[in-house]
Amino acid sequence: PNAPGIMEEYEQFGIYKFGIELRYPEWWERKVEPNDTYLFYDEYAGSFRITPLKMDQPGFQMATFLKEIEAKEVAHNPKWRNLGGRQFLCYASESAKPEGGTTQLHHYFSGEGAVVIACSFAYDKALLADEFTADQVDAALEEVDLILESIEFGNF
Repeated sequence: PNAPGIMEEYEQFGIYKFGIELRYPEWWERKVEPNDTYLFYDEYAGSFRITPLKMDQPGFQMATFLKEIEAKEVAHNPKWRNLGGRQFLCYASESAKPEGGTTQLHHYFSGEGAVVIACSFAYDKALLADEFTADQVDAALEEVDLILESIEFGNF
């Protein structure tokens, strides 16, 4: 699905506990946070988090779960996007930072079987005020799309 060679500058990363593999830009930092959250970030443009969740409820239906999120977040105007052949429910929100300013958040939800992935990309909204840093944020959002397109589920 990606242009030839575009993923050459990407690192493979496995979240094997949940049967997930993905690729992220090799120049981004990464670390594991509490509660099975995996953080990937560009020091200057923002941070991407992916949190896989195993849904153990009998009869769990991914489509129903995602429709419930869509209904709950209707005020944020959620949209469906196809990324790498997988449907993601996406929306943006803002939150005030304790030290002042605003964090812009882009949310992405999808999954397979009983594994939901809740992803987000966050950055300081002040970055959009400057043309150079706004371009960095736009480039980082394109990287996020590539990360999302690269997600594979399986029994690794």
